Amino acid sequence: RTIKPLRFNAERFAEQHVPYEVILVEWDPLPGRPLLSEILDERLPADVGGSIRRIVVAPEYQRAFTQTPNPFYLEYLAKNVGIRRATSPLVLVSNVDVLLGRGVLKRLAERSLEEGIVYRAPRYDIKLGVDQSGLTWDALEDQANQVTRAVLRPPLYSHGAADFLLASRSVFHEVRGFNEVYRVARVGIDANFMAKVHGSGFRIEEIGEIGRAHV
Repeated sequence: RTIKPLRFNAERFAEQHVPYEVILVEWDPLPGRPLLSEILDERLPADVGGSIRRIVVAPEYQRAFTQTPNPFYLEYLAKNVGIRRATSPLVLVSNVDVLLGRGVLKRLAERSLEEGIVYRAPRYDIKLGVDQSGLTWDALEDQANQVTRAVLRPPLYSHGAADFLLASRSVFHEVRGFNEVYRVARVGIDANFMAKVHGSGFRIEEIGEIGRAHV
């Protein structure tokens, strides 16, 4: 679920001649198990693995930040770790099981994105059992291979925002990333981010579609 989307996206970036760096934030790794970053070193081709910057956040940060007796993965704090360390003028916040669609890569390749706009993408899930050994855009776009499809509605375009948020680095810093004050639950933190974006006067636009892998 991690390796195949990373490889797929890296191959599409290479085909479209889009330079990139992946910042992989490994939050609260499980004790006694190999780090995900170590597994990726073994399983990914050298040209893909070499484009990944790995950040491992120790378990004590999870324990210090959580505000619930039933700890959960603090996804948005992990995303903020990556945002703060990104050096590119353009930052895409996403999840490791997301595959970028044809329209998204086309816009990236055209270098046509504008400062001050937050770009969003509706997500569809790929059906369980679909052969993902040699994924192509044609296979991803075949509705027979898709399950649910998100619909983005103005003004917030907030449905599933954590799966795809693309904007200039300066925009993320101006709205101060994801909310780090509320840590009792993680549901709705991405929608809260979109409310901050809208309230700060930034435009929000849809850029294309993305898929989410289930393997």
